[in-house]
Amino acid sequence: MLMNKEKLKNNKGFSLVEVLVAIGVFVLGVATLGYMVVDASVSVRQGIERTQAIMFSQEGIEAIRSIRDGGFGNIPEGIYGLEINAGNWTLSGNSDNQDQFARTVEVIDDGDNTKRIVSTVNWDFNQARNLEVQAVSYLTNWQDLTGESMSINEYCQSLDYGSGQCEKNKNKCSKNDGIYESGGDDFCSGKNNTACCFDVIENNLTNIDEYCQSLDYISGQCEKNKNKCSKNDGIYESGGDDFCSGKNNTACCF
Repeated sequence: MLMNKEKLKNNKGFSLVEVLVAIGVFVLGVATLGYMVVDASVSVRQGIERTQAIMFSQEGIEAIRSIRDGGFGNIPEGIYGLEINAGNWTLSGNSDNQDQFARTVEVIDDGDNTKRIVSTVNWDFNQARNLEVQAVSYLTNWQDLTGESMSINEYCQSLDYGSGQCEKNKNKCSKNDGIYESGGDDFCSGKNNTACCFDVIENNLTNIDEYCQSLDYISGQCEKNKNKCSKNDGIYESGGDDFCSGKNNTACCF
């Protein structure tokens, strides 16, 4: 009979304190999980928007290059917006917009035959946070030939590529990791009548900062992983992983 009473005492269930502790642990776990989900969602959205902004800013550089190809005098010093008129890029106002992104392109004289182009894109990530990316390039007056004929290699270099050659067609150019530049077709002839330009291959970079700057970012650093890079408002560039080592082996550009 005594044993039955002891069993009843031991089977009364959880005390109020135990129940409160269990509820607290559960709520904390749910809150932590919710925060992680929201944080991951914000990081993904930020990465997508930053990539879109980089492409929009780079488009500004290519647009100014296109305008320059029509004549070096078409890009006077100043701050501009851009628009497409009759299928061609033209300068318009002092800014232009695409969705939530606002773009300005600044043309800066850098010598008699060189212009420095800075394409800046801003957008509001949220009410308290404005983000910005920039693309920078230098354009030369390639039409100032001083009476000498220009080769396809010189033409591509005038467009800030590393080199150029004439290919059979656009597909052949793309297959060889080149970029077709229609303005250079005049420097090609015969069967290989397609102007194909190639980006500079940087062989003298020594650190992640220089690598990111070679891609027109402002700076770079090595992070632990892609999520850490995105959380710090960076863009992961896999080509820079060789400049990182140890635990921080992920190339992150800003």
